[in-house]
Amino acid sequence: MKGYFIIDGDDFGVGSIQIDEDEDGMNIRITGDDDAFDALTGLTGDDTFAEGQWRDLMNPPEIYFEGFTGTDGALSADLNENMLERYSFGLVLDDSCLLEGHLRVEDEHVVFKGTASWQGRTVPVSVDADGRDF
Repeated sequence: MKGYFIIDGDDFGVGSIQIDEDEDGMNIRITGDDDAFDALTGLTGDDTFAEGQWRDLMNPPEIYFEGFTGTDGALSADLNENMLERYSFGLVLDDSCLLEGHLRVEDEHVVFKGTASWQGRTVPVSVDADGRDF
């Protein structure tokens, strides 16, 4: 697997990364790896799921950051709930989860370290993905 996408201690890997810039700013979308997702959700050969916190997820997780401005494809931002009026960002599991933490982008290399609010609790989230690897 290329990079990592760790949620609450489990690595979903990186299946894809998209980085676009338009007049509204930089837009980043990173999706977990399908094979890692299947292993973590417990999908078996007979289409049944094992028990575990990920068993109800239907798709690999996705993390997104939209509308951020940087310089020459680089940015650094501390994300919190107050920023949602200006930017769009979140972690998509079974629904969109609030993120807080630090985002750094440089030359298509995206790093996020922080937390997400999911199912009434706060879980650690770490992502390290390089667009040049895809």
